Amino acid sequence: MSLKIKEIRKSKGLKSKDIAELSGLSRSHYSEIENGKKVPNITRITAIAEALDVNVTDLIKEPGAKNEIDEISKIFNQLNDQDKKTIIQLSSALLAAKEQNS
Repeated sequence: MSLKIKEIRKSKGLKSKDIAELSGLSRSHYSEIENGKKVPNITRITAIAEALDVNVTDLIKEPGAKNEIDEISKIFNQLNDQDKKTIIQLSSALLAAKEQNS
């Protein structure tokens, strides 16, 4: 999955330091995410999307790829806040376990 953060940020004429600040990330951490050195969790992707004033799906869509993200987003948006937090926690735990097994 490739994130389109830099492309979108530049198209809006914004500076990386501004997006870092708006999304609550340090400049260095934001830079690592934007340059593909770090993979953000869904909470950080959401914060960056909000700072860029775009949908999360706009950041992660891959041209020509089947877009399961839209379906996931529709389901996620129907959940209440507590259920959303639970999904985020479970997803983060799943990814952490996967990284440990790699």
